[in-house]
Amino acid sequence: HKHIKFNLLIGFLVFILAIFFKFNYTELLLTILAVILIFFAETINTCIEEVCNIITQDFHPKIKIIKDMGSFLVLLSVVFSIFIFIFLFIKKFL
Repeated sequence: HKHIKFNLLIGFLVFILAIFFKFNYTELLLTILAVILIFFAETINTCIEEVCNIITQDFHPKIKIIKDMGSFLVLLSVVFSIFIFIFLFIKKFL
């Protein structure tokens, strides 16, 4: 989908930074899990959207709620991952 290349780029950059800052095993594992969480949420959201599009192309209030919840899942995963990254990287600076 359209966000995969962007997510791959960001994930790769975060991984490179983790290596540069010499993350220990646990920090590296948390970083990898946070990146995978975003891919997981994006994949689930894409599946939800595609199934909804098969059901109807017309506006339907229930379909809107379903799609919004899928998007919210992505938002939650991104916010969670950002907090993980901030926590881990600030720890390295202090």
